[in-house]
Amino acid sequence: MSDDEPGIIRFTSIGQGPDGRYYMPAEDVTALLRGIARAWTEHAIEGAGWRSPEGEEVELDPATLRTMARILSQQADSLEVQLIAHRTEEEPPPT
Repeated sequence: MSDDEPGIIRFTSIGQGPDGRYYMPAEDVTALLRGIARAWTEHAIEGAGWRSPEGEEVELDPATLRTMARILSQQADSLEVQLIAHRTEEEPPPT
């Protein structure tokens, strides 16, 4: 996933486990959450609407978009903290 090109979401890899479930790197999940949050923030600033599948223009409330963006960013932060803690637990003790 790339943070250097806003609006472009790239996955580095998606794998399938022995249980048949699909997996993707946690770093990509946090980048995806941040990318969506960034897009929602931009929509809130620009006052952009959304077009329904039926073609109806739907007005989006800027305050709600900013709140949802903040929540997604917090979720990404929380996931990254958990990843750091997990990695720290897995590291072998220094010799």
